[in-house]
Order: sequence, then C-alpha cells, then structure tokens
Amino acid sequence: MLSDPIAALATAPGRSAIAVVRLSGEGALDIAARVVQGFRPSPPREARLATFRDPTGEAIDRGLYIVFSAPRSYTGDDLVEGLFVGLDAWQWHLLRLDRSPERPDHA
Repeated sequence: MLSDPIAALATAPGRSAIAVVRLSGEGALDIAARVVQGFRPSPPREARLATFRDPTGEAIDRGLYIVFSAPRSYTGDDLVEGLFVGLDAWQWHLLRLDRSPERPDHA
C-alpha cells in the first residue's frame, strides 16, 4: 500500500482521444475533492460527469471520474480515475497535485 498519494497518466503521453489520469494512495480522495466540483466518493465504481477546477476555483474542463475504494482497487488503496477528452496542458497540473510544497517536482 502507498503512504503518499501519487498521480500518474494511465494513457500514452501526447495527443490522444481519451486521457486517463489515476490518483491513488492515502489522501487521494481529499485531493480529488479539491479538484472535482461536487466530488462524491460513494458509491464506488460509478462514473460521474463533473467539472474539474484549478487551484483558484476556475472551471477548466468537464470529464468523468470513477472512485475505486480500498482495498478493491488496482493499487489496493483508494483510487480515483479521471477520464478526459484529449490531454491538455491543465491535466499536467492535475498530475502535480500530489506534490506538497516540501516535496520537489521530479517531472
């Protein structure tokens, strides 16, 4: 099991029709709640359409998210998948949300 949350692109980098970003580990649901308007972790395994927001609260895109609750997820931890049409620059921001100020960005 992970102790820190991690966000990763689950599709090939570059331009694509669908982009999948996975967020997993302790605190993943808290991070998702900061980004997804109206985030609900329950019931799990249900796709929901939602607005995704940047740190200032501005709407940046709409997409689907699915919650997989621990221990019944790919990683064994709480996991949130975000599915988007294409991969825009803002999704790279989402991939960095698991970084705390004291953790360097190794991307």
